[in-house]
Amino acid sequence: MLESVFILLSSLMSLFGVTSAPEVVPVPNTVEAEVVQVIDGDTIDVLLNGEKARVRYIGIDTPEVYPEYECFGREAKKANQDLVTGKLVILVSGQEDKDKYDRLLRYVYAGEVFVNEELLKTGMAFAMPVPPNIKYAKDFYKLQKEAKAYGFGLWSTCDY
Repeated sequence: MLESVFILLSSLMSLFGVTSAPEVVPVPNTVEAEVVQVIDGDTIDVLLNGEKARVRYIGIDTPEVYPEYECFGREAKKANQDLVTGKLVILVSGQEDKDKYDRLLRYVYAGEVFVNEELLKTGMAFAMPVPPNIKYAKDFYKLQKEAKAYGFGLWSTCDY
């Protein structure tokens, strides 16, 4: 009789998707790193596990500073410097780990500030989600639209 009850309960649990182990929800791959150099508005060098690594911000693009400065390139680099220089940042990986230049692709947080987002809000960057790293694509495009509407940053003087 007890065996029949156990089989019945097991069957019902399976039927309703109940298992003995709780569902495991993956935690985003995050790591803390020290910023040692700001390359431009969307790229930094960090110390990661005692080694220097180059990090490209996911989902945004800023005007270039090399080989020559594009419109608002200096300002975007300066804004990035103000946000991260000398700080410990949290790097959060997306779906794709590295780009074709072997740079780590990451969402970057400096304290409570989501750096990728802040650069968009202030008009220092363009939204540029590249699949498969599109988690914040809608949010990033919305922030770009708002910055453009208010004429913030590069939207105030550049012909983009």
